[in-house]
Order: sequence, then structure tokens, then C-alpha cells
Amino acid sequence: MTVASPPFPNRLNGYNILMISQPRLTVPLWAWPTVLSLDAPVVALVWQESFVRTLHLSLGITPRLLLGLSVWLVYAADRWLDGFSFQSERPGSPRHAFYALRRWPLLQLWLVILFLAVVLAGAALPWADLVHGLLLLGLTIGYFIGVHLLPRFSQLIPKEIQVSILFGIGVTLFLWGRADFVELALPLLPFMLLCFLNCAFISLWEHPLDCCQGRPDVLTRLPGLEAWLPPATVMTMGISAILALASDPAYYWTLALCSALLLLLHARGQELDLTARRVLADAVLLLPLALLL
Repeated sequence: MTVASPPFPNRLNGYNILMISQPRLTVPLWAWPTVLSLDAPVVALVWQESFVRTLHLSLGITPRLLLGLSVWLVYAADRWLDGFSFQSERPGSPRHAFYALRRWPLLQLWLVILFLAVVLAGAALPWADLVHGLLLLGLTIGYFIGVHLLPRFSQLIPKEIQVSILFGIGVTLFLWGRADFVELALPLLPFMLLCFLNCAFISLWEHPLDCCQGRPDVLTRLPGLEAWLPPATVMTMGISAILALASDPAYYWTLALCSALLLLLHARGQELDLTARRVLADAVLLLPLALLL
């Protein structure tokens, strides 16, 4: 006699179960930017402007627009591909359920945005920026191949590390030909550390969902993550504080405060719904807006 598996609970660590068979997803209004992959482009644009002001550079509207479009294309494609393995009978995040449910309309929208981005880049960017963009495109394609076609590669170079490097390079892509290498690399490295902390904390919090969905286990990709992530955050805060004393204080103190808020979310955020916790983790990265406005 076959024994039926027990049903999954209605909630898993505060996360509502979402079924792709539902005609509509019930998502709080404040969570829709994350579900629609709009949070990452906004974060990228905020930090691009922060780099521009810290390095006393100027940047036109085209590089800003292309950065926003490109970041959305990458994040939407990543979630769209994740949707192929989404199991509707198991607990899942709203963003993955949305991309699994709206797969083909989203693909059409993605192709339209890609066309606009290519036309805009070809018409408005100088040759040097195009070359830099093609190099980053090659790295991004390598990321997709490694994560979605060769999952064992993610155990060699964890996804969270790859994303933080690519995101940092993307945010500063249009600045490499306009700033001294050392002047740009110095603020970029702690920013990449902050991006890694953001990705790693979110992966750690969503570990139960990844297990339910059968996705690669973050604790397999990054052994001991739960133990060494808080010290790594404190280290990032310390590095940022030291650099604040030696260079642009506003930029580096912002980095240190963002790291501290992520650590606070990790330490005291267990009572929050996982959706809210994840949204707040990205909202923390919008802190430079306080200095830019």
C-alpha cells in the first residue's frame, strides 16, 4: 500500500505557499517591485549615482537608462530560467511563482526590452563603452551557463559571489573609462562585499524554500555560511569605517551602515514574514538615497 506524503503546511517560516495553478497571485503591494524584478535596477541606479558623485564625474542619461534596462534583463532572465524547475505543489517565493505563472507574456516583454536596449546602446554609446558592455555580457552568459546548465560550477564559485561581482562591475561599467583605475577600484571592492552580504543573507533566510523546491542548497555552496556570515559583515563594517577615515566619509559610512542594518535584519528579523525580510534587505541598499536627495 502506498502511503501518501503529508501535505506541506500553509506557511513555511512565515512564507505563504503559492501555487502556479492559481489564476492570480496574492502579493502585498509593497512586495511587487521585488516580484517584478524592479528592485535590482533601482538599487543599481542609486549606487551608480553614488559612485558618480564620490568620484566627481558626470554621466549622461543614456548610460543610466541602459544600466536600469540591463539589470532588469539579467534578473528577469535568471528568474525566468528558475521557473522551469519551480514545483507548484511545494512552497515557493512570490517572485519565482510569478515568473513560472506568467512565463510567456514575460518572455515577450523581455524580448521587447532587449530590443530597445540593443538599439539604444548601438545608437548612443561610444565604442569603448560598447566593448566594456560586450565583455560584461560574456561574463553574464558564463554565469547563466554555470548556474542553469552546469550547476556543479556553482559549488566551485558560489552563485552569491558571482552575482556580487557581476553586479558591482555592472554598476560601474560606464565609469571605467572616465575614472582612474585605483580611484574606482577602492570604493568598488567594499561595495561588492556589501552585495555579497545581501545575496548571502537572503539565500540563508530562504534556505528552507530552496530545499522544498529542490534547488541547490546554499549551505552546500557555502559551507559554514551561518557561522561566518556575521563576522564577515562586521569585517565589512570595519573596512568601510577605516576607508571613511582616509577618504570620502559619506560613501564609506553609508556602506558601513548598510552592512550593520543587514546584520540587524539577520539577528532580529526572525519574527518577520520572509517576504518582508527579503524586501527590507534590498531596501537597505537604497540608503544612499538619503545622501543623494
